[in-house]
Amino acid sequence: MGRFDGAWEEKGVIGPRLEIDGDKVIFLWQASVVLETRFDTVQEGGKTVLRLEHNGLRNEGSLDPYAVITEFYFNGTALITVADFRFSGKCETRFFPTSNSRYGNVTLVNDEYLPQLCGVWESKYTDLVFDGETLRICGHGMSNPELELTIVCARPNSSPDKVAILDKDPSKHNIGDFYSVIFSGGKITASIEVCDDRPVNIDFTKKA
Repeated sequence: MGRFDGAWEEKGVIGPRLEIDGDKVIFLWQASVVLETRFDTVQEGGKTVLRLEHNGLRNEGSLDPYAVITEFYFNGTALITVADFRFSGKCETRFFPTSNSRYGNVTLVNDEYLPQLCGVWESKYTDLVFDGETLRICGHGMSNPELELTIVCARPNSSPDKVAILDKDPSKHNIGDFYSVIFSGGKITASIEVCDDRPVNIDFTKKA
């Protein structure tokens, strides 16, 4: 195991994340990989400098980096990066060890909840059809008349009475048109964001 192995996040901020395994580091933003590279270390002036083989942060499918890591070091407490962004200039971020997964501060509970969800859940707007890890969202005028995706069930560690239904790809933050899908008290509540107004909540009940 390397000295810096594990996950690192900025305290109180959702977005930047590092994952280190030996001499490999992955930079993530909102659970999307923006850089994966190897590094070595040297001691300079009382700090450990991590020298990256590659240093450009890129969104998926982009050839040009949106930022370049100009400094990356450990000061004895935090891993610190300085990134030079194309449009906004330099920004320092301090990363600390975290037990969060890419899904956040949750516990995955597929084995416990996927069997309970299996079947058809109805509302007056649309239906949800669960089959193992597969979810289909069906019709009734939604912007996606039928969408199929792979899901996970995640129990927020701060709210053990609720289970969030999430895309298996943690970089995808919505479930179709829904920004939140929660299973609690035997029903599913899905929420749609509305500009300049309260979210619209849709309740689903399981078809007998």
